[in-house]
Amino acid sequence: MELRFEHRIYYKTTEVVPVEQVAHSLLANARLLREVPEFLTELVPGATFKRIEVGVREVDESSLREVFWGILFITFQDDLAKEVPDLIQKLSGVDVPEQYDTLVTVASAVILFYVTDYVYMRFFEKQSRSIKRQLDGLVEDLAMQLGMPETKIRETLRNKYDASRLRALAKAIINFFMPSKGAKDNYPVEIGKIEVSRDTVAEVPRAIDETKIEKTKYLNFPSVEIEVVKEDLDKRSQWAAIVPEIHEKRLPLRINPPIDTEEIFTKRFLTGDVMAIFEAQSDGVFSPKEVHLTRVDP
Repeated sequence: MELRFEHRIYYKTTEVVPVEQVAHSLLANARLLREVPEFLTELVPGATFKRIEVGVREVDESSLREVFWGILFITFQDDLAKEVPDLIQKLSGVDVPEQYDTLVTVASAVILFYVTDYVYMRFFEKQSRSIKRQLDGLVEDLAMQLGMPETKIRETLRNKYDASRLRALAKAIINFFMPSKGAKDNYPVEIGKIEVSRDTVAEVPRAIDETKIEKTKYLNFPSVEIEVVKEDLDKRSQWAAIVPEIHEKRLPLRINPPIDTEEIFTKRFLTGDVMAIFEAQSDGVFSPKEVHLTRVDP
C-alpha cells in the first residue's frame, strides 16, 4: 500500500528568515518525517511501514510556510489485510477528516516534542512546562487516533529513543525551531493543525551546548554514609555499596588508591567521599551506575 500525504509547517514570524535557516529547517523537517515509519511499525500491530519518500512542494518565505509531499510504503499481515488499511486510510492522506491531522503529521510531532523535551531537560536540568504539556497532548491525540492506550506510545518512545539516538536528533530539533526563534522574539508555529504557542517556542534553546547533553556525568559526594556489601569476599575488586544520598539500590563499588582495601575489608558501614558515575537513560534522566570510594573518614 502507498499512502500519500501532505505535511505543512507554518512559522508565524514577522521577521525575514535568512535563507540558511530556511534550508536548515527543511532538512530538519525531512529528518523528522523519516523517523515516522519505524515508529509507526512499533505501534501498529500487523503493519510494517517500510520506508518514506519526502519532497518539498512549496516554500513561501513571506511568512515562512513549508509544504512537503510524501509517500509512505506499508505492508500488512494477511489476516489484517483489510482491518489495518481501513484504519490507516481513515486517518491519513490529504482527505483526512476535518478534526484530525494526518497520522504522519501527528506521529512526527510526537517525535519532535519527545526529543525537544529531552533537549530541554539536558540543557536546563529541570522539567519543561509548555513543552511537556504539548507532548502530553500529542501523545493523547495519537493514542485516540490509533485506538490504543497512551502508555503504549510512551513505552514505545522510551524503547526506541535511547540516549544516543536522542542526542543524534538534538541538532535537528534546534534547526526545526530556528526560524521561529527570531532575532528579538519567539514566534508560534503550526504543524498541520497543531498549534505550538509562543511560550512553548520560548522554552526551546537557541543552540546546543554539547556538555549539557553528554551521556555520562561524574558527581562528587563528600562525607556520605556508605553501607558496604561485599559481593565476593575472596575477590576484593567485586564489591557493592548502598549510598542513601545517591540511591537506595546497591551499586558497584570501586576502591580508589591510595585507600588500602585491607583497612576497610572488615567494615560494614563507612563514612567518606565518593564519586558517582551517572548515565543518561532513554527518557533523558540520569541514573547512577557505580560509585568510587576516594577517601575514608578516620
